[in-house]
Amino acid sequence: EGVECVTTLENMTKYFWYDNIHAFPKFMANLQAADPDIERMQTVSIFDLEGLTTSQLSSKTMDVVKAASAVAVCFPESLNSLIILNAPGFFSFSWRVIKGFINPRTVSKIEVHSSRKSGMKRLEEIIGEDQLPSDYGGKLMSTSEVIQQMGKRDEGGNSVRRQIVELMAVKSKKQKQFELEADETVTLNVYTKSSSGANFTIKKEEETVVDGVSVKGKGTTEEPLPCGTQIAASIKGPGKFNVEANAESGKGVDHFLLIGDVFA
Repeated sequence: EGVECVTTLENMTKYFWYDNIHAFPKFMANLQAADPDIERMQTVSIFDLEGLTTSQLSSKTMDVVKAASAVAVCFPESLNSLIILNAPGFFSFSWRVIKGFINPRTVSKIEVHSSRKSGMKRLEEIIGEDQLPSDYGGKLMSTSEVIQQMGKRDEGGNSVRRQIVELMAVKSKKQKQFELEADETVTLNVYTKSSSGANFTIKKEEETVVDGVSVKGKGTTEEPLPCGTQIAASIKGPGKFNVEANAESGKGVDHFLLIGDVFA
């Protein structure tokens, strides 16, 4: 539901094609420019399933897997291996279904590990700790630190320290609380494909900071399209804040993805 608030299956498929046709070759060219001895490059991907629930393995998830697999089969040599970590017990059944959508040659490159420990041991065998992020047993920056380094900066040049991410399922009203330190500011955006929309209000204790920003998707009820709306820019800490979403129609449940970039 969260992904659908941001993009569509069609756009995800376009991204898969772009990544293989343009981004991957460009990345390889940059590496070869730095080291002319490089002749071949393949990826080792990590899928960490920690926290995965059965409800997340829906038909929509399978549609994404099918789309990605249809593109991947055209670039069989770009993948060296795919390591799946923290696979819950129920994933074994789902994996038998998913394998049916994937080219057998690609399936042979995928390893499923039910524990993080065994998966990380395998990663060290394939890659080596000098090339792994610290949160996966290596010596490099953690994945969150890399994301921060590559991410947005505010007008003062400060980088993102952390993110606030919440998928809000709104039938009539939904709330999300967050806290900022004295040196932090936050920019809040909401993404949705809801055609009816919701109004967002932000309060700091009893003080209203943002009042009634309407957030709706594009398109129509029959053909909803996702859209993002900035509901707040540069809210300053310190303090405890409450984001409240009030549905405009109250018919059914609509999903809104709240993303806050916290700068420091």
